[in-house]
Amino acid sequence: MRNRYKDDYRETYRLNDRGQRVREYEYVGRFYVLPFDGEQKKKTAGINLLYAAGLTAAAVFAGMLNPDSSRTFWIVYPYLFLYLPLFYAFFGVYAYAQAPVRMQSAQYQNGLMRIRRSFMGVLVLSAANIAADIVYMVLYHDRIRMVTELVYCLMFVVLIVAVVCYGRFYDRTYAGITVE
Repeated sequence: MRNRYKDDYRETYRLNDRGQRVREYEYVGRFYVLPFDGEQKKKTAGINLLYAAGLTAAAVFAGMLNPDSSRTFWIVYPYLFLYLPLFYAFFGVYAYAQAPVRMQSAQYQNGLMRIRRSFMGVLVLSAANIAADIVYMVLYHDRIRMVTELVYCLMFVVLIVAVVCYGRFYDRTYAGITVE
């Protein structure tokens, strides 16, 4: 597997005190500088964590409703796949919390961009869940508990609204990132 950050480092050699040649690496890639200080970064890391935990809690609550459609594979699989970007977002939240205010390219990609891409995946999968559940409700409207199905569908609308709110937060908070 190719290291996509390989070109961000320059390899140099020096002689140590015993006359041996020692290889050193120097970062020469882009730096992404946040438009705020370390204290504000901690607050934004906490907000990112709250969004990820809130989205996960909403997804778990939707599954706990146990609608009639949850016994159908083309409803269950999009729902289960929803957890993949949610868990992936937690890795991004952790990477962002550990990164400094002046992030290297890998830290930026594995932190902020991972959170953003994960939440976009939640948005797409929530829309897919809504579409599949609407099709299910139309096909089986006479044999299902419609109120439970509607609440289940509404939970995905809540997920979409939460992701859109996060997008607005992301745009406001990280719009001033400068690249060096």
